[in-house]
Amino acid sequence: MRDGAGAAACFPVTPWVRRIAQGRFRFAGREGRLPAAPDGSPHSLHGLGWRTPWAVTDRRADTVALSQDYAPPDWPWRARADCTVTLSPHALRLALTLHNLDDAPMPAGLGFHPFFPRAHDTRLHASLDGVWTMDAAGFPAAHADVLDAWDWRDPAGFAGAAVDNVFTGWRGPAHLDSPATRRRLSISAASVCDHLIVYAPPGADFCCVEPVTTMTDAVNRPEPADRTGLRTIAPGAALSMWMQIAVAALPAS
Repeated sequence: MRDGAGAAACFPVTPWVRRIAQGRFRFAGREGRLPAAPDGSPHSLHGLGWRTPWAVTDRRADTVALSQDYAPPDWPWRARADCTVTLSPHALRLALTLHNLDDAPMPAGLGFHPFFPRAHDTRLHASLDGVWTMDAAGFPAAHADVLDAWDWRDPAGFAGAAVDNVFTGWRGPAHLDSPATRRRLSISAASVCDHLIVYAPPGADFCCVEPVTTMTDAVNRPEPADRTGLRTIAPGAALSMWMQIAVAALPAS
C-alpha cells in the first residue's frame, strides 16, 4: 500500500530526478549529502518536493500556486521551487520552476510523477529513441535503441509488462488508451522534458508515465550533460517546465 506523498495522484519532482546513489554527489566544489529514501534504501529518491510541505501563495477558482524553500543541509544551495496547478474542464496543467537563490551554480532536475489507472487493455503510445536498462539497484546500466519489446501498442504486452526504465528522446505527447472505456489520457510536457520514465509493476492496476528533464543519478554520471539531461542553473537564474494531462474520447481506429 502506498502512503504519504506516494498515495497522491501526482507529485512534483525537484531539485533532482529519481535516485541519487547513496545520496552523495559533488558539484562545483560543493558536496551533497541528501536524505535517504523513506523505504529504507540508502539512495535519495525523487527530490525534496514530494516530502517537504508547500506553502500556498495564491488561490483562485481554477488555480493554486505553491512554493517551498531549500537550504543546507538538505540541499547544498539556497533555492526556491514554485508550482502552479491549473484545472480546466478537460485538462490538468502543472508548472514547476526552480530558482537558484545562491551565489554559485546549481545542478537541477525537474519533473512530475503522475499515477494512472492501468487496466487489462491499457495501451501506451510514446515516441522514443532509446532506453536505459537498469541494474539491480535501479540505476542505469546501459543505453540501447528502443526495441520492439518496448512497444506497448499491443495491450497484451503492456498489461503483463514489468517496466521501471528511463526512456530518452521523448517527443510528446504520450497517450494512455483504454479501448474498454473509449478514453484517451494524453500526457504532454515542455520540450526540456525529453526523458520519460515509465513505471509499471507486474500485475499492478496502475502505472506511472513521468515527464522529466534528466536521467536517473544524472549529477553523478560520466556522460556529458547533453546525454544525461543535467542542467546547471546560474546564480539568480531559474529552470522551468510544465506538464499537461488531458482527457478525451479515444479516436476511432
